[in-house]
Amino acid sequence: MKKYHLVVLLVIALLYSCSEQMDAPKDDRVELEDIFRSKSKLLSYFNHPFWNIATNGWDGGFIYDGNRSTLASFCDEALDSRNLEPGSSVNRWYTGKNTTESFIFNQELTSWDYYFSAIRRCNTIIQYLGDPDYVIPISQFNEGFRNYYLAQAHIMRAFCYFELIKRYGGVPIVTERLEISYDFSNDKRASFAECVDFIMTDCQKGLEIGEKSQPALPWKFGAGTSRRDFTAAIAWMIKSEAATFAASPLWTEDFEGTNKYTWERTLEITSQALEECLKNGYSLLNFAGNNTNETARNITNYFLTAPDFTGTSDKETIMIIVSDNNLPRAKTWQYSGIPITGQLSAGSCPTQELVDAFEITDGNVAHPILDLANPYDPTTHAPNINAKAKAVGYIDNGNAMYQNRDPRFYATIYFNGSSHGNATVQTKIGGNHQISSDPNSIRNTRTGYYQKKYGNPISSVSDNQDGYSRYYRMAHLYLNYIEALNNVYGPTGEYTDTELDKKTALDALNELRATRGMPKVAKNDVADKTTFELRYRNERRVELAFEGKRFFDVRRWQSPSGDLSMTDKQLSGIEISSDETKSTRIILTPRLCYDRKYLIFPLPYNEVKKIKTLTGEDWQNYGW
Repeated sequence: MKKYHLVVLLVIALLYSCSEQMDAPKDDRVELEDIFRSKSKLLSYFNHPFWNIATNGWDGGFIYDGNRSTLASFCDEALDSRNLEPGSSVNRWYTGKNTTESFIFNQELTSWDYYFSAIRRCNTIIQYLGDPDYVIPISQFNEGFRNYYLAQAHIMRAFCYFELIKRYGGVPIVTERLEISYDFSNDKRASFAECVDFIMTDCQKGLEIGEKSQPALPWKFGAGTSRRDFTAAIAWMIKSEAATFAASPLWTEDFEGTNKYTWERTLEITSQALEECLKNGYSLLNFAGNNTNETARNITNYFLTAPDFTGTSDKETIMIIVSDNNLPRAKTWQYSGIPITGQLSAGSCPTQELVDAFEITDGNVAHPILDLANPYDPTTHAPNINAKAKAVGYIDNGNAMYQNRDPRFYATIYFNGSSHGNATVQTKIGGNHQISSDPNSIRNTRTGYYQKKYGNPISSVSDNQDGYSRYYRMAHLYLNYIEALNNVYGPTGEYTDTELDKKTALDALNELRATRGMPKVAKNDVADKTTFELRYRNERRVELAFEGKRFFDVRRWQSPSGDLSMTDKQLSGIEISSDETKSTRIILTPRLCYDRKYLIFPLPYNEVKKIKTLTGEDWQNYGW
């Protein structure tokens, strides 16, 4: 992407919004200094923007359209049951009726306004607390308190910048507090890599604040520590994520003004992130039980159980987005539930494509259901069944297709014949949860499947007992490491410049699979980078299903001139006969949200309009 020199008036709109009134008095400096005279005011000032992000943008994993849809509904993971509801976000997304004025993700105010608002507050905190000559006029303050919130501000700013660039590409890097007299005409839009450089610097600054024996950023949350604060593990995870995106095809060439993020560079960053987390008490949880059912229960219970932020029983969770110390439960039963629970909608109905991603296993070997290089016929969308899957018993018909699958399948998706508490899910024709194409029947599945992940069968209108959506966890970090390893050394080449035990991509992948009760991937099944990449991407899809990651993965894996036609255009569901002996794959109406412009979000219309009026430059992303 080329650079644009521009006026960043977008920030002004943020600074004087209703939620920012306390920051914009007649004399901004006087008011801000008053904030730094009160411990409670300072904490409120710091926490307010993250509270906005959590309550308006990540409500238990339900994000869009008034917090009624998950991000899974906007990629190939799911079809939302409100797809035929005129004016709904999913309907406009599927029919391609998105403009810069009405882009659905901008309307939620999570992607732009709140992140820049948080950045502005971080800049203020860094300016005050980062000035060694500034004496904080609060008796309760000590050097440890100053260092803690200074480090927090650096990591929050890095987090917000990463969330912005993975949606919009490069954005202006603003580090000043922005006085009213600030000259916006000197700002420019940075390249993606320049933004990642800044994110890396902010994370490193946060990690280095304090003494070596007592760094400002904790690794775990101790007693009395806010569960919405940032830890050193989160800082390392942000570094790994930013580097992984920067090295991916969509962004790898957008490095004007700085050095390119190669996979070698990304591997160095991510391996160090994994090393540091492992040394400081984080690890993969081992869900593997004595059989598939036990393993599936263990995985299910992990997502139903509140994270243990001390790391005593939960060493896998790195980050969960919270608005306060009360952890937000998912709303699966309500907005992605099944009809017998009294829910409002079936919501994010898993697609057949997601179901097909879960491998079949006989306990000793496991194989993908489909030919990963050519999963569906390009004309009919008929599945190309993997011969090795057939050899271990896969039958693409009726309820037989759900037998002997990856344990994660049974923890993620409700299918015909599966159990929901004491009830049996019946998506078959005539069943109590049957598939429906009636526009007025949003409580029934559109695909033949329902979301299970995070949902608790005992949840009801009067008592939500659903689980918790993790934002970052160790499996995600392992997957980043595996991706970088394969891109540099292939599946079996050793990376020796690391303290990690698993020095090959295949070994690291199999370590992850073992904790999920899955057999190893054989070396001869992934002979080169390309075949391993297909297997890896499928593994990532399965492991992180319904965690908001697939939406961005399918984008970053495309070239800037590519599109989403191979993943997001044609999707399907399943119809099971009343006697459960036959099944018919249903080809769903093609989505019109797959062309090149959908790789990157459009910048908010009003901001682009202001910039163009004052500078004559069009800052908008391609196609919008």
